[in-house]
Amino acid sequence: MSTIFIGGSRHVSHLSSQVRERLDNVMSKGHDVVVGDANGADRAVQKFLHEADYRKVTVYCSGPRPRNNLGQWNLQVVTPPKTAKGFQFYAAKDREMAQAADFGLMIWDGKSPGTVLNVLRLVRAGKAAVLIHGSAAPTTLKSAHDWETFLSGCSDGLRADLRDRATPEEWQPGSSDPQHGLFTSRVAEQAAEHRVEAPTPSPATPDKTKASNQPGAMPQPSRYDHLGKDALVRLLTRRDTERQLGLVWERDDIDPDTAINDDYVALDLDSALSHGDAPWRNLIIEGDNYDALRALRMSHAGKIRCIYIDPPYNTGNRDFVYNDRFVDKSHRFRHSLWLEFMYKRLRLAKDLLADDGVIFVSIDDNELFRLGMLMDEVFGEGNFIANVIWQKVYSPKNTAQHFSDDHEYIVVYAKSRANWHPNPVPRSEGQNRAYKNPDNDPRGPWKPSDLSARNFYGAGTYGITCPSGRVIESPPSGMYWRASKEKFAELDADARIWWGKDGNNVPAIKRFLSEVKQGVVPQTLWTYGEVGHTQDAKKQLLDVLRFESSGEVFSTPKPVQLMERILRIASNPGDTTLDFFAGSGTLAQAVAKLNAEDGGERRFILVSSTEATDEQPDKNLCRDVCAERVRRVMGGYTNSKGEAVAGLGGSFAYLRARRIAPHRLSVKLEHAEVWHALQLLHDHALSPWPNAGFAADGALAYLADFREAHVAHLRDWLAAYPCAHPHAQTSKGGDPSPHSSIKARPTIYCWSPERVRELAPDADWQPIPQALRARFGR
Repeated sequence: MSTIFIGGSRHVSHLSSQVRERLDNVMSKGHDVVVGDANGADRAVQKFLHEADYRKVTVYCSGPRPRNNLGQWNLQVVTPPKTAKGFQFYAAKDREMAQAADFGLMIWDGKSPGTVLNVLRLVRAGKAAVLIHGSAAPTTLKSAHDWETFLSGCSDGLRADLRDRATPEEWQPGSSDPQHGLFTSRVAEQAAEHRVEAPTPSPATPDKTKASNQPGAMPQPSRYDHLGKDALVRLLTRRDTERQLGLVWERDDIDPDTAINDDYVALDLDSALSHGDAPWRNLIIEGDNYDALRALRMSHAGKIRCIYIDPPYNTGNRDFVYNDRFVDKSHRFRHSLWLEFMYKRLRLAKDLLADDGVIFVSIDDNELFRLGMLMDEVFGEGNFIANVIWQKVYSPKNTAQHFSDDHEYIVVYAKSRANWHPNPVPRSEGQNRAYKNPDNDPRGPWKPSDLSARNFYGAGTYGITCPSGRVIESPPSGMYWRASKEKFAELDADARIWWGKDGNNVPAIKRFLSEVKQGVVPQTLWTYGEVGHTQDAKKQLLDVLRFESSGEVFSTPKPVQLMERILRIASNPGDTTLDFFAGSGTLAQAVAKLNAEDGGERRFILVSSTEATDEQPDKNLCRDVCAERVRRVMGGYTNSKGEAVAGLGGSFAYLRARRIAPHRLSVKLEHAEVWHALQLLHDHALSPWPNAGFAADGALAYLADFREAHVAHLRDWLAAYPCAHPHAQTSKGGDPSPHSSIKARPTIYCWSPERVRELAPDADWQPIPQALRARFGR
């Protein structure tokens, strides 16, 4: 991986979409980043990287303390010369970064000489740099000739500032003079190797640099045309030696996923489709799962203990939709489209997982191997846990052409393998049936365990006399008794040796069921007898819902027992589980079932789309199948036999994901959507917006406008909830700790805090929509 020096002007406080795209590319490739500590562009870049939770960052500062280190990253303190003042004081860190980096990305305001000097430092050091100024096309400088060309277009004043601020070594090429031939070839080589690429233009704006395939067409320019033979050889040699196994797909040749956008995502509560009384902890979200995941990242980052997903398997049989079109087997980039689709969503899913969280992904042979490499890319090869085999059918398919396809896979990765510890799987009835009690031992059922073993044991070669009088002179050939003669005598005296009904058998040790662990280590083979099969799953679904035809039933549902197995292994009674390919809502039924069994408070978040098409514009899978199934399971229903089935209990809020363009947020964001976002952000249960202009929940409050009646509500609430000492003990979510008698400092959101701040000067005032937009990120 390369090290990228990212810098810019102090007057740049907003990153353009062009810059954000390049930063996304830097992060996706895992490059190291070095950035300064100044306000302006440095702080804006830090903020972007911090919101993306990118950790491969080093902050450079001149002097003992950084002005900005938003992500608490590694800090490199540079000591300037004692005589350095003003600009030269802070330029010391810039020179160090230019030396440490392999490539530069500079964000310019069109006037700042400091930003341009960083470009010069990189070029003089034999490294390439990209200079971005607003929405203009970026300028790439790879050589002394590029620098001189750029300088000739600068104003006289800027050239004079550059000459005054640069050191003589920087301004003059010195030993790196291009006449020696080394300077140009090295920079060109670095440019080709470390370039920070923006996404490929869409088909609407053809890339004119691609060579035409038409006969007789003139050859088009290539990005390698400027390289000489020696530089090309060195570049190819380096790439051959550095090549590593990894996943590559045709990202430059496929249409971008239209679901990927920069819009803010609001969650709109539909109380009529919700179930049970408010407040609600469980959520069902209707909408594109990419949108829902971005909304959840704002409120649930690092809070999800277990994720299970059953994504499209990309079989080519109308099971995978990309940009509103089915992808069939004949599509040239079928696998690349699927990988692009999954990659964006898995990256967001990783952000949601707790440090001790884990993700389970169902898949079949169509994409298993590509999924494994994709999971390595996103979660890290070292965080692979298991590849579980689920026996999905109970009988072979005799019509199969080659092999009967009897199983699917569940790929398991942890956020951090070191932090994740699975729960044991409860013992099955079959495992317990092996324990009997033929001698009516008061300690209960037991099963015999062989007394002999192959491992050498010097004290395990003695002779044994059976109760019948039979003498066993030694262990079987090549074997040793597990216990010494003295230990064997103790076991026999405690009736822990079984000699057979007639007292004449080779002795065995009795292992009592009451003394073994009540759970077993999870195994990677899950049979249908343990966790159900697809026919079980269909029957379970049809038992709750009615379908007009069998064709409307899911072709690959998952049985409730399978979801229970995953939840028992990967979650505890108070954890939150997420399924963002929720389908028919099986996971929620399993959560409700386990909660009913042990009184736990497990929570679920389901995300499902409508799956409406031109042929079925009114279809709504999330509303009519997913949510309806969960509603009936929780509230009770009449099964397919006409029998009344009691509900398992529980409730959920039904939400819809709605995109809002960032520049329209102030006028399009509804007060109810603000309130629901704040409740989730502060880890509160959801309750409807009261439509009163003011709402409060614990230490959280939202003032929607400044009408006198609504401000009066705020005054009354503050009077009953006085601002506390700034060090008041608080619990997660900002509410007072149950062990503290001091109320927490309230957090109050409103559209112009300065207008009412005097009502509670010590409160934590947050502006809307800025506070939400900052937490939402991209």
